Amino acid sequence: MIEGGVERRIFYFEQEGKENLPRTVNLVAEYLNNSEISKVVVFTSDGEGPLMLARIVNPSDVKILAVTFPYKSTFIVEGPGGEPLEITPGTSLPEVKKELAQAGVLLLQGTLPFWEIIIPGTADIKRKAIKHTLQLLCGGFELCVEAVLVACDAGAVEPGEEVIAMSADTALVAVASQSSWMFHPSRGMEIREIICKPRRCTIIRSRYKNAPGSEARELEVED
Repeated sequence: MIEGGVERRIFYFEQEGKENLPRTVNLVAEYLNNSEISKVVVFTSDGEGPLMLARIVNPSDVKILAVTFPYKSTFIVEGPGGEPLEITPGTSLPEVKKELAQAGVLLLQGTLPFWEIIIPGTADIKRKAIKHTLQLLCGGFELCVEAVLVACDAGAVEPGEEVIAMSADTALVAVASQSSWMFHPSRGMEIREIICKPRRCTIIRSRYKNAPGSEARELEVED
């Protein structure tokens, strides 16, 4: 503690990815040892992050909340040979739910605030703008923000409560709010600190490299 503020360090991963999860968990645990925050909101698709954290923190001191996709959501991903594969997040499996419950982790499944409602031929520009703005920091930053909003909407976190939010490669300290009040001038969400994040957006940018308008444009300079 120094006069007028607090000095903390931020850890920067060289790239995005789940391989950073163990270090992210350790950094969050270190932060908890030096703070009075009692809740950690973890965005997860398979339960691994919250379970890993539950093994190294005292459950009587810290409440771990696992935020995930809606029950039995399906996603199309590219298979090893380039073929489309349909997958369902592990958090929809009964055995994963049981393991989380046994570890004292509260599982929250629900629609993510920045997801688009699927209406053919239309797009929600406001949600896309928020999503892409947060992704300027990294893909995990968007997930952390959504996790806090979902947890607050579900009543697992109080509006105005300070919590830690983490994904596989990002962790931050935030003041919670409901999704609809995210940008309220006095009661909205607030990002107070960054614990760790990727230095380079190696995954999130690769997702958009073939999107319309993503091609590089060279400036034309007249001699």
